[in-house]
Amino acid sequence: MKNTKFTLFLGVFLAFSSPLFAADDTTEPDSKYTWDLSDLYSDVATWDQARLKILASIDAINARKGTLGKSADSLYQALQLISDTNREATRIYIYASLN
Repeated sequence: MKNTKFTLFLGVFLAFSSPLFAADDTTEPDSKYTWDLSDLYSDVATWDQARLKILASIDAINARKGTLGKSADSLYQALQLISDTNREATRIYIYASLN
């Protein structure tokens, strides 16, 4: 149940975060007043590819429902997938919020 809520929240957040970059701003801010986000993603297109990949990861997490008790390896793989997805989703969020 908790995983479903997290997955739903993450999906809604990622789906609605893409319009943040749709605004057309014709004035370029002075570079000394902007964040250097190249450590996270080189550009918005790369960020968007990562966002779409995370949305696909949510389906992979949901596909593991009911399989966690099969073996220790199955549990480990699911927890690793959840952790990796959460880590990448946080990077996506930070890039979007700072950009």
